[in-house]
Amino acid sequence: MKRIDIVLNKLMELSKGKGVDASTLGEVLGLTRANVSSDLNKLCLEEKVKKSTGRPVLFFPMKDNIYVESNTNCLDIFAKENLSLITAVEQAKAAILYPPNGMHSLILGDTGVGKSMFVLLMHQYAMEVKKLKRGAPIIVFNCADYANKL
Repeated sequence: MKRIDIVLNKLMELSKGKGVDASTLGEVLGLTRANVSSDLNKLCLEEKVKKSTGRPVLFFPMKDNIYVESNTNCLDIFAKENLSLITAVEQAKAAILYPPNGMHSLILGDTGVGKSMFVLLMHQYAMEVKKLKRGAPIIVFNCADYANKL
């Protein structure tokens, strides 16, 4: 196993959503901070790791190009990056969690604003909170496919 893989595995083990700095990883692994930092920066370029902007620089593992924090989910991560959509995210979460089996959702918006992506995030969130089984199908009904078909 290469050193970079060892660094990534240890980061995933130690992170637990709080992030780990290069010095700590170096101490735990018995490596120099410079070597660990170099590997972590390479992992950032490969989008396997995300790093904070402050000091000390903290590194966080990513899964499927999504930053993973403990006690967070895909919709919370999305809301952090898209503050104007916090209300929509909270409404989506409420619809998914509505007892007993959630509520149907109608997503409206102009072409190209990200409706399909938002629906996929809702579907992923439902699986994360165990309202749907892993691998559950998603049913999309695109009204534009049926408009003006008389």
